[in-house]
Amino acid sequence: MDPTLSKAEIKRLLTIAMAQPKTDTGRLSLSELKAGVSELGVPAAKLDEAYQQLRLEQQRAVITRNRMMAISVPVLAVGALVAGGAWFATRPAPLPVAAVLAPFTGAAHVTVTTRVDNDQPVDAVTRVSVTSQREFIVFVSLTGLTRTHRAHTDLVDASGAIVETDTVQMTSTAEPYSVWFHFHVPFTRKPGAYLARSYLDEQLVATTPIDIVIGNTSLSTAVDVKNAEPLTPRTHFVAGVDGRVLAHLHFDDLQGSGGNVEFRWTAPDGTVARTHIITVAQAHGPYAVWDVLNFEGSPPLGDWKVAAFFEGTPVTDTKFDVSASGKR
Repeated sequence: MDPTLSKAEIKRLLTIAMAQPKTDTGRLSLSELKAGVSELGVPAAKLDEAYQQLRLEQQRAVITRNRMMAISVPVLAVGALVAGGAWFATRPAPLPVAAVLAPFTGAAHVTVTTRVDNDQPVDAVTRVSVTSQREFIVFVSLTGLTRTHRAHTDLVDASGAIVETDTVQMTSTAEPYSVWFHFHVPFTRKPGAYLARSYLDEQLVATTPIDIVIGNTSLSTAVDVKNAEPLTPRTHFVAGVDGRVLAHLHFDDLQGSGGNVEFRWTAPDGTVARTHIITVAQAHGPYAVWDVLNFEGSPPLGDWKVAAFFEGTPVTDTKFDVSASGKR
């Protein structure tokens, strides 16, 4: 655990450790907590401070509760209860450290999905589109649970920054046990590679990659202009047979946005063979643009790619290959 944890994070750790299960009345002492978390790298000063703060809050709660219970009791009896009985009522035999800080040793299976139905994911995706999905769900199935946990998943961008977090408090250890986390995909969400990092308490149990894109590109040799759809999409083309490659970029919903789309075609040797910019009008609903790379003479054979950019932001990077005539 990072020794630079904030006071709030240390307090959260102690709260987890001092939680009292319904089936047990034990509570940990400060020395027991120190022994249990000494290997976690938490500075003793921070632990002491957070522990004392928690104890003060608990003592205030006990005093308030006991005062209410003692309304009908003589004053001397109230004094005896607060001075003596209250301590024993709140300091039963402590739980073993291992019981409340036991790490998760089971298995976590993660599915990124667009919808959950009957407590199960309806599909499995590795990429979501800003222009089609309004949210996606990180569905985590757990086995081997020994206690309940506070579960959360962070959505982390390519720079390592947490852009969104969703938290769920587990209520049982019955298996199979599943928790799922909702993440929004606003149009302002920067496209790129993200990671969904899932935790039980502060323990990382799964890391799942997810790509967020603006649109989707299909390759073909022609387009159905009436329906604005590519004809027979594919990624393999034959020189001498296919005279061109058409890149069709589809937006499910521009949500009122407009701007410039740039197509950039890169040859097998890494040189840029063509660039073209198309201005996209502000629109709602489906929208499509396309660009054409014409093969003049004998095009370079090998692996090509076409990248699309929306207002300078990468949208898609689609690969295709061109082979010699007769080797389709």
